[in-house]
Amino acid sequence: MNLPDRFFTLVRTLRHLRASQIAWRPVHVMRLQALNCVPALRALCVRPDAGARGAPLPVLDIAGVDPRPAELWRQGFVEYHGIRAARDDWQGEGQSRLWRYQRHYHAELVPLAFANVDEARSLVDDWIAHNPPCRGDGWEPYPVARRLLNWCMASAIAPALRDTWAPWLAVQMRFVASHLERHLLGNHLLCDLCAVVAAAASLDTVDSEAVGVRAARMIVRELERQVLPDGGYAERTAQYHVVVLHDALLALALHRARGRELDVGPTLARMLRWADWVRRADGSYPWLNDASPDGLPTPPTLRALSNIAEVTPVQSQPPPIVELPDTGWTILRDEKCELLFEHGLIGPDHQPGHGHADALSFELVWNGVPVVTDTGVTTYAPGNVRAFERSAAAHATVQVDGRGADEPWASFRVGGRARPVYLGKSSPWRGAWLLCGQATSYEGWLHRRRLLFWPGHVLVVGDEVVRTRTSANIISILPLAPEWNVVASTDGYRIQSEGQELEVVVLQGKLIEAVLGEYPDRPGWVADGFGRARGRFSLSLSPAQDGRLLYALVAPGVRVSESTGDLTVAAGDHSQRLAVEELLP
Repeated sequence: MNLPDRFFTLVRTLRHLRASQIAWRPVHVMRLQALNCVPALRALCVRPDAGARGAPLPVLDIAGVDPRPAELWRQGFVEYHGIRAARDDWQGEGQSRLWRYQRHYHAELVPLAFANVDEARSLVDDWIAHNPPCRGDGWEPYPVARRLLNWCMASAIAPALRDTWAPWLAVQMRFVASHLERHLLGNHLLCDLCAVVAAAASLDTVDSEAVGVRAARMIVRELERQVLPDGGYAERTAQYHVVVLHDALLALALHRARGRELDVGPTLARMLRWADWVRRADGSYPWLNDASPDGLPTPPTLRALSNIAEVTPVQSQPPPIVELPDTGWTILRDEKCELLFEHGLIGPDHQPGHGHADALSFELVWNGVPVVTDTGVTTYAPGNVRAFERSAAAHATVQVDGRGADEPWASFRVGGRARPVYLGKSSPWRGAWLLCGQATSYEGWLHRRRLLFWPGHVLVVGDEVVRTRTSANIISILPLAPEWNVVASTDGYRIQSEGQELEVVVLQGKLIEAVLGEYPDRPGWVADGFGRARGRFSLSLSPAQDGRLLYALVAPGVRVSESTGDLTVAAGDHSQRLAVEELLP
C-alpha cells in the first residue's frame, strides 16, 4: 500500500473511533510505563495485601471443564495456539504476543483445582516467583483480568486455596480496577470489569465491596451497550460471545453469592438463547469473523454457571428459521441441512477489530456434512496469514479488484465499512426459501445477492455487482469444506465427499478455476484452531459482462436449467419454476 492510500485508510479508520478512546490511549500507555520505569511507584502501588482474606463463598459445582490443560501441565508442558513449551517457561521468547499473553491466563488452574489443590497452588507460587509486578506481558491489564477470572473460579471450586491467594488476588483486583481498557472498549473492557467483580466477591478486604459494586454498575452499562437486542454480542463472533457470556455469568454468580445485586440476568438470558440458537447439531458454533474452536467454555460449563447465577434462557430450543436481525445472521434448518446467510455489519463502529470482510457470505451444511464453510482464524499475528483470513477471498462472497466490501488491515483495524441490508425472506414454493440482501462497499460498488435454498435438493446463488469501473475484475468465491474434492467432468464440475456428491452448475457467468489451498503458504484453508488448519478447495467464479452470476449446487437426481427468463428445478416427477428476475433483479 502506497503512502497516499495508507493515509486515507487511516483516516477511514480513525473517523469511527470514539473521542474517549483516543483520549484514554495516551493515559493508558503513560500509566503502564510509569509503573514499569519507576520502582518506588511500583513498590507503593502494586504490592500484595497481607491483610486480605478469602471470602466465605459456597463451593461451586461446575461441569464440563476441559481436563486436558491440566494433564499436559503434569507432563511438564503447556500449549497455546498449537505451540507447546515447557511449563516453567514464563517469558515465551520468540513466541507471538498472544501466545505470551495466554501463558499468563492460567487456563490450567481450574482443572488442576478440581483434581489436586497442591498442584494448583504450585502453579501460582511459581508464577509469583518469576513475574514481579508490572514487568512483562503478564502485567498487561487483559492478561491480569483473564488470570483473575481463572483464580476466582479455581478458588470457588477449591476453598483451601482462598486465603493462600488472597494477598495477590487483592493487588491484581486493584491493578485492573485502576487500568480499565477504556481505550479499547469491547470485550476487553467487559473482561476487565467481570474480573474486578469476581475478585471483589472472592475477597474480604477494606475496599473489596466498594470496588466490586462500582465495577458492577459499569458492567450493567457496558452489557446494555454491547449486547444486541437479538441477544448477540456486538462484535458478531460466536467465540467472543461465548467468552463474554462465561465471564459475566461467573461474575454474576460470585457477586450474588455475597448478597450483592447485579441486574444483568435478562441480558445474559438473551445471550444464552443466542448461543443455543446458533449452535449446530454437532455442538459446534459458526466460526464467522474471529472465531476458533480452541479453548472455548463448553455448553455444560455455561449451563452450570447459568444455574448457579439463576439465569434461565428464554425459549432455548431453536426454531427452524433463526432470524437474528441485529447480529445479521439468518439460519435456515431442515433436518440435516442448514444454510447460514451473513448480512450484518463487520462489527461495532468503534471496535470492529475481530470482524472480517465477509458481507453477504454464507455457510452450507448438507445432510449433516459441512459443504461451504468460513475460514475461521488461526492467528492474530500481523502478516499474510492474518491478512488472508480477514479478506473477502477467505469467505463465500465477492471481491472486486481483489478487495471486499469492507477494508480490514493490520491485525485488528478496519478502514472503510460496508453498508449491508437484509431484504428479507420468502417461500417461492413449499419447503424452499429465498433470502435476499445487498451490501454497498466502502468504495461505492453494490453487491446484490439472492440465495434460493431447497434443502436436500439445491442451493442457487444469484450475484449481481454494479457501479464498478468498466474493467473491474469481479470474482465470487465458493470455499469448500476440507472433506470435499473437486472433479472436472464433461459437463462441468462435481464436488465429492465420502458418500456425498453435488454438481456445480453455472447458469450465467463462468467458473474460472478450482484451487487447492495449503496452510500457511497457499491461501485456502479452514482453521482447526490457532496455529492449525486444513487445506481446502476454493472455486472462483466470474459474472457475465453485465455483472450477473447465477450458479447452483445440485443434488444427484435434481436438474437445474434456465430458459426464457425462468429457472426450472426438477426433482423426480416434480418441477418448480421461478423467474430469474427473482434471483437477478
